[in-house]
Amino acid sequence: MGGRAVRRPEFAAADLGRSWSLFNSATLLRPVLETDRTRVLDEVEAFYAASNAACPRDDFLLWSPWRVPGLDARGWKLHDHMVMMHRGVNAARQTPPPQGLTIERVCDAITLSTFVDVVARAFPFPDLRSAPDAWDERVLSHPRLRFWLGRFDGHPVATSATVVAGGLNGVTLVATLPEFRQQEFGAALAWQAATAEPSLPSALLAGEKPRPVYERLGFTPITPFTVWSHQR
Repeated sequence: MGGRAVRRPEFAAADLGRSWSLFNSATLLRPVLETDRTRVLDEVEAFYAASNAACPRDDFLLWSPWRVPGLDARGWKLHDHMVMMHRGVNAARQTPPPQGLTIERVCDAITLSTFVDVVARAFPFPDLRSAPDAWDERVLSHPRLRFWLGRFDGHPVATSATVVAGGLNGVTLVATLPEFRQQEFGAALAWQAATAEPSLPSALLAGEKPRPVYERLGFTPITPFTVWSHQR
């Protein structure tokens, strides 16, 4: 599946060389002092500039819970505002599961292809389907990864995924096709991912719009993140 990664005292970065910027992200691990800012940003930018990515002009992201002045002067653009949310093991669910929705764990290549198709259409990000080696069956055998597909009347409509690591169910890739939204399908898939290992708490990153949905599932906000993007 490939990819590159680096970890420094100030940041951790990963680069899968894909056209979806989420695959190519760096996260600040501590506040960056003004005296160190230029050096740290130089190192982040150099890491992605050294990529052999097939799409060298695509963006990479920088996630930070702290203010980082001067990014716009270096060509960074504000990408999004997110919030880290946490759910305890015993947090109650305030929304009932929707009628007619079935959720299955993705266990084979055909269902995985359907999963990727729903994610690509829901975000939307059509180029996601052009990265087959990032989505082959090897991801299904990884002990920390779980992928979930929701069907309504037999039609695939929503997705979620779980990364079990660090004593948490990490919830990600919660997506619902536009024509099936406002029916609590995304909430049901998020709940499935959040309880993949019932004995563990869960965490996710949410935008402002879906945040109330996650709050009804027992998630509480912890830390806001600002996300910046930069072209390679």
